[in-house]
Amino acid sequence: MLPESNKGNRISITDKKPKVNTYYLVLAGRFKTAKYIMICVLVVFLLLAVVLFREDITVENLRYLLKDFEIGDNINTTYNDTITYDADLQVKLALYKGDLVVAGSSYFFLSDLRGNKRLNEDSVFSNPVVLSSEKYLLVYGLSENTYTIYNTFSKLHTETLDYPISAAAVSDKGMYAIVTRSAEYRSVIYLYNQDFDRIGAVYKDKYVMDVKFNPDSSELLITSLFSDKGNYCTEIVNYVPFSETHSASKVVENSMPITTGYNGDNGYSVIYDNKIEFYDSEYFLRNTYVYPANLIPITTEITKDYTIITYNENIVGDDIKVLVFNKSGELILDANANGQPKKIKCYTDSVYLLLDGKVCKISIVDGKTVYYDTEKNAMDLLVVDEKNVLVCFSNHTSKLVIE
Repeated sequence: MLPESNKGNRISITDKKPKVNTYYLVLAGRFKTAKYIMICVLVVFLLLAVVLFREDITVENLRYLLKDFEIGDNINTTYNDTITYDADLQVKLALYKGDLVVAGSSYFFLSDLRGNKRLNEDSVFSNPVVLSSEKYLLVYGLSENTYTIYNTFSKLHTETLDYPISAAAVSDKGMYAIVTRSAEYRSVIYLYNQDFDRIGAVYKDKYVMDVKFNPDSSELLITSLFSDKGNYCTEIVNYVPFSETHSASKVVENSMPITTGYNGDNGYSVIYDNKIEFYDSEYFLRNTYVYPANLIPITTEITKDYTIITYNENIVGDDIKVLVFNKSGELILDANANGQPKKIKCYTDSVYLLLDGKVCKISIVDGKTVYYDTEKNAMDLLVVDEKNVLVCFSNHTSKLVIE
């Protein structure tokens, strides 16, 4: 017989509801309501975006948005020191929206700096020229009849003209100009808007040497060469499309233009074979630098802040001078370097010179000069940022780390 259990040792378990703080109940309800409101707002926003901006929602834009989310066995996630391509002495390279553009006589592709190709197709240009801007990439064949407009992922527009192309320009807002000729005129400049529609033309009885857009695409600088009584002369025209403002023009005698470019204040510089002229935004000459005797510019560069030239200091030898001018035309740096410059680039406050077998970096602020060894026979130099430079060859591009 089992003993009776002790009532004092019994444990009674009862079902009781836990106490609930009403404050948190109210707060949870508010968050739940806010969640549904935000979902509704998102749906309305997406519908309005599709209705109002449907022309801007393209496959190319979506692919560009998702470009850094690419996955797969062929995607390289580490930066390459070398990007290779087929050997081609006509190859041209440029940077476009952080990607490397490689245009050869038989191939054309865009690659990120990891070596992943975004766009790859056969080339139709035997002598390609590449121009990049913040919006478009323009590629044409020098002395050929066709040009093509690209973005990061696709070909957007192509056109074949009746006569060969001798020069071109593309602005950061998407406007571009193509220089060709016609049966009646030595030079014709066709102007296009960002939708690839031809919006105007400038006809010249002179040989157009260079065209450049100003920073806001409101003006086109046209530099032409012609002969007058046996002397060669330069004509500079500041063409203002879609405006009642008359285009300004001037003639400079006994000077042959090499290149032109706008400064950050809408002034511009013109580098000639015997001098440099600096103009303000009202087209008035604000300074002139006449070269010393026997000076012939080897490489030139015009940026929003600086105008730069290099030249041989002596007839014999590899000693060169690097002259840097500010926007007003004042000489702010007279530096020395050793070697024959092939290309020159300016990035922020530094000048980068491509020499045979080395790269020279010169600080515009204090004139400090540093040399970096590279392979020989390089063709071009591209500056990614202050720490990374791409040295370009006929069959590969190598990354050079700047310290």
